[in-house]
Amino acid sequence: MKADPQRVLSVIKIVAIIGIAGVFFGFAAIQVVSEPEATKVSFDRSAIGSITTKASSFFSDVGRMPESIDDLLANARQLNGWKGPYLSEFQAKNPWGLRYIIRYPGKHSEIDVISLGADGLEGGTGYNADIGNWQ
Repeated sequence: MKADPQRVLSVIKIVAIIGIAGVFFGFAAIQVVSEPEATKVSFDRSAIGSITTKASSFFSDVGRMPESIDDLLANARQLNGWKGPYLSEFQAKNPWGLRYIIRYPGKHSEIDVISLGADGLEGGTGYNADIGNWQ
């Protein structure tokens, strides 16, 4: 029995696509594994943007900005209109396991959302540098 040339060609295409995808994901995995701190910084910037958006949702519901990250987690102040939690405890921590800081009013924008980097101290350079929503 002779193989159908169309079918053979389709199988070859599928194998080639899987091979190319494997190489691509292999390079991506190497980048993530070889630069875990850089990956954390990238994730940190994204999470800060998300928290800033959730602070806007809090404002829409309550009529004022949150004064701390705790305002997004629980309604301890018994605020009218609160529809949270706006964040989980996991989302309230940066990739190094430290809590984000909200400052309202902010020094750099209406509300500052800040990660103190890997060391948890203000200032710093490299992976210890502070990251904020105004940057």
